[in-house]
Amino acid sequence: MKDFLIGLIIFIIISLSILFNYSEKKYTYNCEQESINGNIELSMKITEYKWWIFWSDSGGYMNIEIPNKKIDYFEKLDINGDSILIYKGGNIIGRFSKLTNYLYLESNYLSFDGKCLVK
Repeated sequence: MKDFLIGLIIFIIISLSILFNYSEKKYTYNCEQESINGNIELSMKITEYKWWIFWSDSGGYMNIEIPNKKIDYFEKLDINGDSILIYKGGNIIGRFSKLTNYLYLESNYLSFDGKCLVK
């Protein structure tokens, strides 16, 4: 019985370690939009949850930074294959294609429609 409990404790520790250390996959991009008002550049990090994070209603989250201006957090992503819908406050405000690396985003402070490159 003692050996069983020790084995169970070791199994639980290893399982939790795998769960907490390998439950996310991160992608980082540099994005640019050319316009008549000048170029807009931003950095974006997408964090996707692995399939075993079944208790979350989101497929991940996203951070965006416009250098020297603004940092923002988007709490919910709906990931369907190569297409990602971006939510803020329960509303869809943008989309990102992993196939073409194209980002469209409409928020209170930013209107972005441009191409991204993997960092």
